[in-house]
Amino acid sequence: MLTQRPSLKARPTAVLLLLGILVLALFLSATPVRRADAPIVITNPDASRTVTWTFGTADHLTLQNVELAGGQAVLPWQAGTVAWTSPGQFLANASRDVNMSVGANGLELHSDSTNHVANGDFALPSNWNFSNGLTGQETVGREAAAQDAMFSYNAGMDWDTFDQLTNWTWSAPPSTCCGISPDPSNKVQGAGSMKMTVNITSTASWVSALRSGSVNWSGWDHLAVWINATNAGPPLLFNITAMVGASPRNTTAIPLTRGWNEVAVDITELGNSQERGSLQNLRFRINGQNVPTTQLYFDYATLGTAHALDESASITQPIMKSIPTTAAPGSGYLSFDWSWVNVSGVVSASPSATLSGSAGRVDVAFGHGSAGTWQHFGADVSSVSAGTGSYTLSFQLRVVVNNISASHANLRLDNVSLEWPNRGNGSYESIAIPLTLSSEFENVTWGATVPNGTLAAFRLRSGNGTNPNPASWSPWQTWIGGGHYAASLPGADHFQIRIEFNTTNASLSPSLSSMLLEIRHHAPSGTILADLFTPSADFLRWRSFNATWAGASGTAITFLAGDGSSLAPVPPSGSIVAVQGPPLRWRADLTTVDGLQTPGLVRIRATYEFLGPADHVQLTWSPSLDVEVQQSIAFSASVVDAGGHPLNASIIWTTTDRLGHIDNSGTYVAGSVGQWFVNATVAGSGQFASARVNVRPMNLLQAALYPYGLVAAIILGGAYIGYEGWVRRAFAIDDVFLISKEGRLMMHNTRRMRADRDEDILSAMLTAILSFLTDFDHEENGDLKRFQLGGKTALLQRGKNAYLAAVYSGRVPRWSEKDLRRFMDDLERRFGEVFARWSGDPEDLQGLKEFSDRFVSRLRYRPARNERRAS
Repeated sequence: MLTQRPSLKARPTAVLLLLGILVLALFLSATPVRRADAPIVITNPDASRTVTWTFGTADHLTLQNVELAGGQAVLPWQAGTVAWTSPGQFLANASRDVNMSVGANGLELHSDSTNHVANGDFALPSNWNFSNGLTGQETVGREAAAQDAMFSYNAGMDWDTFDQLTNWTWSAPPSTCCGISPDPSNKVQGAGSMKMTVNITSTASWVSALRSGSVNWSGWDHLAVWINATNAGPPLLFNITAMVGASPRNTTAIPLTRGWNEVAVDITELGNSQERGSLQNLRFRINGQNVPTTQLYFDYATLGTAHALDESASITQPIMKSIPTTAAPGSGYLSFDWSWVNVSGVVSASPSATLSGSAGRVDVAFGHGSAGTWQHFGADVSSVSAGTGSYTLSFQLRVVVNNISASHANLRLDNVSLEWPNRGNGSYESIAIPLTLSSEFENVTWGATVPNGTLAAFRLRSGNGTNPNPASWSPWQTWIGGGHYAASLPGADHFQIRIEFNTTNASLSPSLSSMLLEIRHHAPSGTILADLFTPSADFLRWRSFNATWAGASGTAITFLAGDGSSLAPVPPSGSIVAVQGPPLRWRADLTTVDGLQTPGLVRIRATYEFLGPADHVQLTWSPSLDVEVQQSIAFSASVVDAGGHPLNASIIWTTTDRLGHIDNSGTYVAGSVGQWFVNATVAGSGQFASARVNVRPMNLLQAALYPYGLVAAIILGGAYIGYEGWVRRAFAIDDVFLISKEGRLMMHNTRRMRADRDEDILSAMLTAILSFLTDFDHEENGDLKRFQLGGKTALLQRGKNAYLAAVYSGRVPRWSEKDLRRFMDDLERRFGEVFARWSGDPEDLQGLKEFSDRFVSRLRYRPARNERRAS
């Protein structure tokens, strides 16, 4: 019979503690402790440990296209856009295109874009009739280099703009001041004016600005100059003086008023035309007396001749129309570009355009704007141009002049167009547009220009597959007018758009310039790479890998694991014994083909086996457990941990057969009839195994001795008497152990000189003794207990408050039992009260070891005289 008992029964406190730890470990292995981010390591009852990774944060993990949410690792949402920014992108994805085309601003209603004006860009000198004004002072013609038409009127000459003062110097009597200088801010036109600062005392009457060199004014009779007199004090007069040969000449002085005023001077007073051809020392002179310091400004002086003009120049072209249109607005449209080169010194300059036919005429005026800028002009001519037939298109410029200063009116004309667009309502519809993955639709932005009289509607829907006709597609969502809108559509892998344009004006159309659709979907793939995990030093091998994850159809997670230097595919749940070495690193690859779904990784567990402490002893024997006295049994013991892993451990062999013997190799020789235990105890541990041996009498041997048994008995008896005398001198007490009732060692005494070197032997002895006490203490009597301890014999005596164990080498004499009982009685009389209340402090047992020396060192034990007297 084989039994196995932990020796911890002799230590109740330790038993409770270890049982508590075991229960806690079992509980933790079945119950999540808490959410953590570093790997959690839990020791299992079968000498294995489970390493668990959870996903609260990214600690100890490397994430690529993976985010952590709700304690799971998932594929993150990724934003995306579908952007069409040109009409070509719309048309490239069109399923039908009704009355829609590419316009100047984007996709718009189709129109007849024919320009019925020939050579409207004046690229050639043909098709147009050019007519100058009646007097020929206003002209019109084609500018070949610029390829446009030019209306021109120019009279007089710009003499000095005063943008620079290179020919002017200050000239005044000595008692006056101050001078002239350029001024860029106070001006009429151009870059600046001439500033004159004056101070005329009572002894002087004038100051001037002197023009150096000769001046030729022979072709003109008047000079006009802009003057700004800022002083409101004494009156100031302006006139011009010059030298004709040696003769001084001057014009009539003209009073000045505050602010800018154009002053016209009759320059014929300086001489006749021939004399004015060479004027010297010409001065602009300011006259006055007692004039405090003040400033005057001169700008834009022109030469001219007093005259009046009112005439027009024109260009015309005949146009034939062969297709009738309606008279509704927008059915006929005239447009062109124009630009003033300059216009100044005239009473008026009035450009206009005219279209005339059998149904009437349209006259439109234009030309309101600054010089130097090209502007576009358009006019609706639908009311007079619905029918077919001959039409005349003309442009004219009327110039009115009544002054003496220089006059200019120059107008350019280009890009003349006359269209009958004949637009109608239209729509655009796209094919089913595929997305990379099924996606959620968030916002749509579409850019549209919607003139008055037109309407633009944008429609959007979603669905799966390339055929948008099944009922599974969503209804159209519609927005009127361009802008940014929320798209509340079902998630899908395709979408479709439709645009509807309406107009009540054939020349006007809405235009669609762009469409931006904002979507989002889960990333198609992502990776989690765990940091390298290294188990504790008692690692044996990796056992299993288990991943907990969930995901809809179309999602997946694949796993790889390895020792860090390389990774190989592993099943989501299965063996990883192929991973060599203690370090472990794993990788999880998350994928989805449905952008609306993501797999969710909840937990990773990897279990490895380790070499644990001794858990149990396995006994084997040969031949059987039923033997006769003096027969032997060969026992062997193997020690394993809780996982069944074999351990290298020292075995202490003992037996309860008092006359039997068991050596260190496990060979047991039966000594007496009965049922006895053979114990195999792990040195330094409380683990042991027992086998119950049935020992029978030596029946066969007795039969062999008969009838010579009586003689043999006499001979053996004599030998025994002699042997007993020898045994008295052939034994020794090696060790004495005093053990408390709770199983704590109170005292150890030995005759060996260097007992400190035999720690393993002593530990094994003590463990075996405690195991023996655990098995047999239930008898509750003081009888002596005896068992074999390797090649030695252990005797145990129970006292009132402690146990006494003596380990003998050699043959134990008969009186040893009586000596041991006497010694136990003496210990109880001497130290009984101390034993009863001993707290575990060695200081409470002072003198105990010295007291025991008499038992260890003597052949026979005798109580001290005073102790015998007390007994």
